[in-house]
This record gives sequence, structure tokens and C-alpha cells, in this order.
Amino acid sequence: MERLMQRLIASAALAAAIGVPALAGDGPRPRDLTPVAWLDAPEHPPVEIVRDGQARAVVYVADPKGREPFAPKRRGDRPPMFKQMLDQLVETVRLATGATLEVIGEPPDADRLAMVIGDCEETRKAGIDATQIPVEGFVVKTATNRVYLVGSTQEARGNAGIVWAVADFLERFVGVRWYWPAQYGGRSVPRRASFAIPPAHYRDQPVFAHRTMYQDWYWLQARSFDEQLLPMPQGVLPEGAQTLWMGDHFWLMRQGNSWPYEAVQHGARVYEFIGQVPKTNEALFAVREDGSRNFELLCYSAPETLAFYFDGLERAWGKGGPGPRPGGITRNSVTVWSPMDVGTRSLGAACHCPACRATLAKGGEELVIGMFLKRLCEEVKRRWPGKTVIYIPWAIPGCPEGLEFPDNLVVGSLNLDLMGLMHQPHVRALDEGRLRAWSTKSGRPVHIWIDFASPSDWTYGPVQFPHVVQDFYSKNRRSLAGTSVLSYGGACFITAAPTYYVWNRVLWNPDLDVDAVLDEMCRRLFGSGAASAGELLRLQCERWEGTSLSRPLHVGENRIPPKLFREIWPPDVVARMKALRDKALAEVANDPDARKSFLYWTWAFDAFAEYAGKIETVMAQDAAGVQERPQTSADAEARFKGGAAEVNHVRIANVRRMDGPAAGQSDVQFDLSWGHTWRANWTEPATTNVTGTDLPVESWSAAWVFAKFRRPGGDGYSPATLSADRAHHTVPGVAALDFGLTNGKGVGVFIYRAGVGHGPLDLKGVKLRWLHGADGGTEPDKADLKVFALEMVYVPRGAFMVGSGTETGSLTDGSWKGGPAVPFLLDERWSGTAGRRIGKAPGCLWGTSDEGAASIGPEGTLSDAFPTGHEAFYCMRYEVTRGQFADFLNTISSDAYASTTGGDRDHAGGHYTAAGRYGLSGVWPNLRPAKPHQACNLLSWWDAAKFAAWAGLRPMTELEYEKAGRGPLKPVPNEFVWGTACIAKEEYTVANEGKADERIAANYSTMGGNANYDFTMPAFFGGATRGGVSAVPGSPMRAGIFATPDSDRVAAGASYWGILELSGNVREQVVTVGHPKGRAFAGTHGAGTLDVPEDWPEAKYSAGAGRESGKEDAIGSGLRGGFFGDMPSGLRVSDRSRATYSPRAGSFGVRSRQDQNGFRGVRTAP
Repeated sequence: MERLMQRLIASAALAAAIGVPALAGDGPRPRDLTPVAWLDAPEHPPVEIVRDGQARAVVYVADPKGREPFAPKRRGDRPPMFKQMLDQLVETVRLATGATLEVIGEPPDADRLAMVIGDCEETRKAGIDATQIPVEGFVVKTATNRVYLVGSTQEARGNAGIVWAVADFLERFVGVRWYWPAQYGGRSVPRRASFAIPPAHYRDQPVFAHRTMYQDWYWLQARSFDEQLLPMPQGVLPEGAQTLWMGDHFWLMRQGNSWPYEAVQHGARVYEFIGQVPKTNEALFAVREDGSRNFELLCYSAPETLAFYFDGLERAWGKGGPGPRPGGITRNSVTVWSPMDVGTRSLGAACHCPACRATLAKGGEELVIGMFLKRLCEEVKRRWPGKTVIYIPWAIPGCPEGLEFPDNLVVGSLNLDLMGLMHQPHVRALDEGRLRAWSTKSGRPVHIWIDFASPSDWTYGPVQFPHVVQDFYSKNRRSLAGTSVLSYGGACFITAAPTYYVWNRVLWNPDLDVDAVLDEMCRRLFGSGAASAGELLRLQCERWEGTSLSRPLHVGENRIPPKLFREIWPPDVVARMKALRDKALAEVANDPDARKSFLYWTWAFDAFAEYAGKIETVMAQDAAGVQERPQTSADAEARFKGGAAEVNHVRIANVRRMDGPAAGQSDVQFDLSWGHTWRANWTEPATTNVTGTDLPVESWSAAWVFAKFRRPGGDGYSPATLSADRAHHTVPGVAALDFGLTNGKGVGVFIYRAGVGHGPLDLKGVKLRWLHGADGGTEPDKADLKVFALEMVYVPRGAFMVGSGTETGSLTDGSWKGGPAVPFLLDERWSGTAGRRIGKAPGCLWGTSDEGAASIGPEGTLSDAFPTGHEAFYCMRYEVTRGQFADFLNTISSDAYASTTGGDRDHAGGHYTAAGRYGLSGVWPNLRPAKPHQACNLLSWWDAAKFAAWAGLRPMTELEYEKAGRGPLKPVPNEFVWGTACIAKEEYTVANEGKADERIAANYSTMGGNANYDFTMPAFFGGATRGGVSAVPGSPMRAGIFATPDSDRVAAGASYWGILELSGNVREQVVTVGHPKGRAFAGTHGAGTLDVPEDWPEAKYSAGAGRESGKEDAIGSGLRGGFFGDMPSGLRVSDRSRATYSPRAGSFGVRSRQDQNGFRGVRTAP
């Protein structure tokens, strides 16, 4: 090595003597590149490539195919990798020197300066044997008038060795760095007029054979669950660009795959091939709890399952012939995935046969699949020596203890979760333990999948972990065959761009000086702002990699709650970061290239600073000074309370049918009870309500009851038409009953207290008259009857106000010119058919925004029948629960049910299926919700509209939403539905999650209103979340969870009327006044079928009609009230930030169901 350095010094001196710089930067061994194996170099003068901007050398490509021009055959075709790298060579040298190298087709004469690329007679005479270079390896060697770049010929995948040789030459000698795509400002090319290559001889090859990124384009989402894209600063991306293209940059980062095993990624998972497995041999299939067979899953303990595999392998590798076979078979291997559903949830414990249950009890899911795998490996080794069994333990990453496998087991795609959490000791220990256990068990290095998108996309915060990456690969190099890096959102390639670059370098060779890389990156990209940018980058690394947290972050948490956010990025750190960002931006103001690079990297910084500021605003709020309203009667105060959780909600029992008094009539009898009801009247003082006079008020809770029937052998349930004659229905004397008509037909009844009072209500022998003859029923005694009840609250007729403060898009009086909203009075005059004006004039309804999802839309009018909220209506007290939505799904027809999953083809991850969306088990029409009492999220407008129509309800308007929240009271600026601007801010502890008695066990607030939102949602509430596919971490809570026997309005998080969770939990889907389609809404009620009335915003998507159907769905709807992951601003009564429907950006389709959205229906009072 000393001799080599002496030659390099001598060559540099010779080059300087003739006026030609020999090398760029720090010579051939810059500290920011990975090391190579230096060999003895021959003595000769430096090889001039360019002198004074003129090319001195030519480029000879030995392989004729490498010189052929590329002609794309279809749109999107990219040139072969070597062709692209050859173009990079010519372009980079031109950018560096101004000279254009000529690529020639004939071997150059010996006295002609040349770069010779590829294996040929001349390189072999120079002592380079390409057949002996390891796969993907290369050799760079100089000679008199020559630079040889030769790659391994042992491989068949794109001549990668030659490509990497050219890439290394460009980095090491020309000085280029590809930090991120050049079009986004990520390429650095030092400029000089001349350069020459000194004597050099070295070789290199990747440490890890498998180095790939999962995806090559990404939405510009700063967080994976953001609904709208975060625009890039002007001039960084093309105007209107919504995605980031990284594909061409991946191979510049030497991403490749020379792993000798061919794992099948698509087609080998059980749900992908199970439909081809004959059902004739039931023993193959898993056993359900009830003893029936689950034809969607194999039993991995059954000998028949092994026999099915062996028969398939025999046809593939032996005698051939047609017949069913498992997926995953290739010429040399069979790939076996751990059993899981399409949402990647493990199904290793799904079979309830005695053998599986016994194995499960002994060693868990990993032993169940491990025993199967062991038997498969043993038989493959015996019958087909040389073949391998590739196991992908994606959903069951644990390695089974006590099992030994033959040497034909290969482990690939071991899912190690999140690289960004490897600085958390518990995560590191778990994942390294799995990796090393599988490596030891299989006797070879393991290929892993690991997530990069998270935790970078959990937060707007600048997450950097380059040192963690280097340390992990350095310490696990013997166990690792390589990595497929999972990435979806743009944040990991922009905000975390320094980590992305280091990760790619480490995948080639973990012997890397990370700090040198980061320093050089800042120096090259940010020019005069390098020092400030470098300090900012170091601070980012220190805060993420080195902060000790009060509790650890966990895999699958998929969010950084505000408390931990403040620990990682406290106010003083945020202020320091902002100062450094601003300073660097000022320093690069006159350097367009550096400014573009810096703006790219700091793309989400303003969103980060804004979010940090919002957290501090909430933390600084003070509940002191919040005036409590004087209590009225106990009956009136009861509307803010709840009964014992396990019996609080309305229940139906003992449903039976009896013959009615006339032909075509039946009586449907049942018991109805619920744990907390009220009916009260009170007076709202003139000083507090919008009328200016003392206002008598009466309200009550009610049950909306409707029935469905199914004919013998029928497919789905139909609505039972009820008599429109009040005398035909019977309730006990303590109750009152009103019936609801749609198109003249009785679709349901309201049952409520007959007089003032509160407490439980238990009604025996409620009797409704069913006109089965009108429904075409001739054998009602054979019909299957179901009766449903939804708890409602009566909102009486009367004036109210909308708009209150500085909320986004708040409704206001048309006299508004700026600043806080001017509350607008919706009284009888404006709600009359001669009023209803929307415009910029006093006395007209208007909004403080005319842009985006908060837009008030154009000036105009509401339809004469539009429900303004002035007239009385009933509103569901709770959001639709998972149990109620399961009831809905179980009663609709098979065709209709199929459509409920159709929209999920556009929503990846755990939400493809109805079961994945709503946490259901079983199969239709016997779906069972795991958490039936929690509010149901992931409801599209299609789901909401169909449910409302099925239940005989309708959507509420956004005006009714404000009436339901604020009641007749004068607005309080920036208030929540409980009537104050103060909100709970401590993370809850929840007991009995998902049960009927789910409750707040700690941090229940009595001063700030309780709500399920970003600050209060517990870690892992709802379970782990798979990030990167628009999934939102967290979950709705039990409907009514904050209302207790002792709660007041604030503690219950209740509206004026006692309606619960109008702020937080899940968003309310409403009809907007901000779009003409919403304004045309006439308030028509559903008829009990799935037919959505024509005046509603459309819900016409049909799985059978294809992806083009339903293009206008949801237009005219909107969202109010916020959800479990929102900041407080989204929960305010007057916030309209999402009040006008806007298709979700950065998702897999406009019909994607969103985790944030729920629904509650209303019905105009009879």
C-alpha cells in the first residue's frame, strides 16, 4: 500500500507538471466513499481524459449490445442499465469539463488514449480475468494510455459489475455524487477543465447481494396518513407535480440483486392460490371454531396439505401433467409464505383442528408453520436433491425453537419492521434476535424486508438515523444476505434524504464514515449555506438517534404522540432548527443550485414548525376562567350522562311474530331496553341564547326502531313496511311512539319517554304492525325477522347561529370582510323558502374561505327543501358502531355485499376486505365484529349513504351539525361541541379496550372537554398500524365512552343536546353548503333499501360496473368534527377545513376508504 501511495504521489506530480489535474477531491480514496481493495498498479504516466475542455480519450465498449441505440417499444420503457450508465459517463464528464467523450465501436490503437469498458481480449491481456471476478464485482485498472473498467461475467442480470465499475469510476475519479435525483437538485459534479487518471488498480464487490427498494415513485405526502399532498417549493419539481420519481436514481445507488435464490413474491401466498385448490378433500382446509371448514386457508398440520404440495411439486419437477398445485413453484425452488390474509395479518393460529391447537399451545404460530416447513424440506431433499424451500416468514417472523431443518431451507423476506426504530433497544434486540436465529437455523445469510417509510412518515419532524443504519448492517453482516427496503411516501426520500443516501452506501459496504458522508453532502450541495445546513443535519441526527424518551416508541405505533414529539423536538430545539434553516436559506439565496437542493431537503420543515407550534398552543391552554353554566333540573342534566357502560346502549330482545287482525298483517313483538334515557324541559336564559328572550326548550332521547325480513331461501333482507296508523302500534304506558314515513310507507318508529324523567328504560312487549302483504309476503310465519334500534336525540325546532371565531373556513354573515367570523343567525326568516341566500352581502350566509375543502363555493341559494337545521330533527346520539355496521352488512344481499369490498381494490394494506376494514371475523352473512361497541371508521360516502338509506335515515347537513353541537346558545369563539374552547390534553389510559365496558381508566378530564384526538389517544389504541399505505394510526373509542353516571357536558364531551363525540373519534360525513350538488339536497329519507335518493350526493359505485363507475360519488358531501388523529382545530364546531368534499390526494384511488371517517344519520322529526 505504501508503494501504491508513492506511485500516486509521483503521478500527481507528473500530472501537475504537464498542467493536468490528476484527481478530483481527496484523491482516489475520499473519506465519504466506501473502501475498495487496492492492488499493485503498473507504473505509467497519468492517463489524460480531458485537457482544457477538450476530450483526449475515447470510450470503447467491448460488448456491441452496449453501444446499440435504445428504441423504446412502449411508453415508460427505460434503457438497459448499462446503456443508462454509459450515458451518465458521457454526461458527467461533459458537466465536469465541458468535453464530450466519443464512444467508439472498434478497439482503439495502443497509442490512443482510451477507456475500455467490459471484458475483451485487451483487458484479458492486461491481466483482468472477468470470469474470476465475484458476482457484481468489478476491477478498475490503468495502463499506458488506458483505463480498464471490467465487471464480472459470472452473472446474467444486466451486466451489473460493469455498471458498478463505471459508477465507481465516476465517483472516485470524476468526483460525482448522486445524493438524490439530479432533476431535484441532488447531483454534485465538481467543475474543472482537465483531469487525468493516475496509475490505479483495485477491485470491489457488494457486501450484500440483495439491495433493492420496493417502489420507485412516491406521493408527495409528508406523512403517510395526510389526506392532501404537501406542495414542493416552486422550482424544485415541475409545476403541478404530485409524485416523486426515484427509479433512475436507484441503480446509481448500486441497487441490485445477485442473491442466488428466486423467491416468489406474488402468487405464493395462500390467499392467491387457494381458489385453485379442489374442495373435494376437506381435510386440506383449516377448521373454524364451530367445526366447519374454512376453504380460504390450509391446515398446516394435515398430512393432506403436505401431500397436496408433494403432488404439485411432482408435476412441476417430475412427471409433469395438469392438475392443481400450490403457488410459488419455480424451476429450482418452492416458496412458502407464512399464512396471512391480504392485509398481512397472521393466520397461523386460524385453524382449530386438534393437531394445530396442540402445536399452537406448545410453541405458538411459528411452531405450527415450522413443523410443516420441516417436513416439506425433508421430503424435497429426499426426492429432489438440489432444490430449495424458500420460506418467507412475513407475518410470523419468529423462529421456532427446538426444530432443526435440512440444509435446503432458505429464508427470505424476513420482515424486520422499522430501521428507524433500531435505536430503541427493545426493537433492536427483538429484530436482531429473529434475524440471527433464522440465519443460524438455515445455515446461511437471510434476506430481509425492512421499512424505511416509517417512522419518517409518522411525523413532520425531521427524522434522521444514518448512524443507526450503518451500525445495524456492520454488526449483522454475517447474518444478512441483503435487504428489500419498503417505502411508500415521499418523506423518506426528501426529509430523510441524508439517511436514504447513507443507507444505499451501507448496503454496498457498511464500512463507511457516516459523518464524513454527511459533511461532504452539505459542502457539495449547499454551498455558502453548508455550515448552517450541516449543523441543522447534525442536530436532526442527534435528536432522533440520541434522545432518551419517557417511554419507548414501538413498532406498529405509526405515530409520534405530542408528548414524545415535545421530548424529541422541544421548543428550544425547534427554535434552533428554525434559526439554522432560515440562516442557511438566506446564505443560498443567490445560488440557484444550492437553494434548489436545500428547498428539496427542507420541504416539510414549515409543516414541522407549524405542528410544533400547535402543540405548544394546546399545552399552554388554561382551563381557568372557563365559566360553568348553571345547572338546570336533574332531568335536563341527564342528557350529559350515560348509564353503566355494559347496558348503556339500546337493545332489542325476544323478537317474535304473531298473526295480525287482518289479512296481510302481522304483529312484530319484542322487548326494548337501554341503560340511560331522558326527557326534559328547561328554559334557556335570554342572555345566553340567540333569540334574546327566555327560551323554553324540550328534548329527549329516543330509539329509532325498524324491522327487516328475509323470505325462505332469500338472498338478503328486505325492509318490513310498518303501518302508518298510530293505533296499530303498542308501547307500554311510560313510552310514546311516533312513526316515520318515506314515500308514504312506514319504515320505522321513534320510541321515547312519555313524560319528563331520566334513567334506564325497559319496555316489554312492544308491538309493531307489519304489513307483510304490502311487502309481497304470503308466508310471514316462515320469514326470518330482525328488529334494529338506533339511539337518537330530539333536536327541537328553533333559531341558532353558525360560525364563531377564527376556525378554518368558518361560516359567517355575508358582511364579513376579514378576521374572525361574524356569527350568522339561521332563523325562520332565513330558513323560509324566500331566503336561503348564500352570498357576500349582509343577511346572507357566507364563509371565510373560498378555496379547497374549506370552500363556501359560489354565491347562490339552497334548495327549498334543504334541511337548514331550523326545523326539528332527530340525530343519532352516537356514531355508527362496528356492531351496527356488521348488522347492516349481514342483512344486505350477496351482490350488495360484494360491492362493499369493491372500493377497497383502491386501498392497499389491511383494508382490502370488509373484514380488514371493520375488524370482522367470520364470513358473510355471519360477520362478527371484534369490537362491536366502538365507532366504525373506514366508512366511505358509499358506505354511509347506503347505511342511512337502509336504516330509513338520511345524512345530516353541515348546518344541522352546528345546530346539533351548539344548540340555541350564542357562539363561543373557537368552541368545541361542549361549549368551551378548552380541551383535554393528557394521553388517556383505556381499560377493557373493545369491550362493552371500555372506559377511561386514567387522565379523564373534568376541566377540558374529553375527546379522542391526537393528544389524548393512547399509544397502540386499536392495535399496531401498518404504515405507508395511508393507514392512520389509532382507533375510534367506544361510542359514548366519556358519558358516565356523573359526567357534565364538558366531561362527557357532549353537545348542547347530549349528542356525543361530535368532536373527535371519527369525522361526521355531512351534506355541504359549499357545493351546488350539496345545496340541491332536499332531505329525502331512505326507504329501508340500499337505494340512495336522487337528491343525495351520489353513491353509485358498483364493483360489477368497473372502476369508471361512481366518478361523481361523494361530491356534495363534506366532513365535520375531526377524528382520533386530528389536532384540536379540526374538532371545533365551526371548523370547515374539510367541509366540502375533495378527493383524497396521494392515495390509491378516489374511492379509497379513509380511516378517519365515520357516520351518524338523522331524520326529520315527524
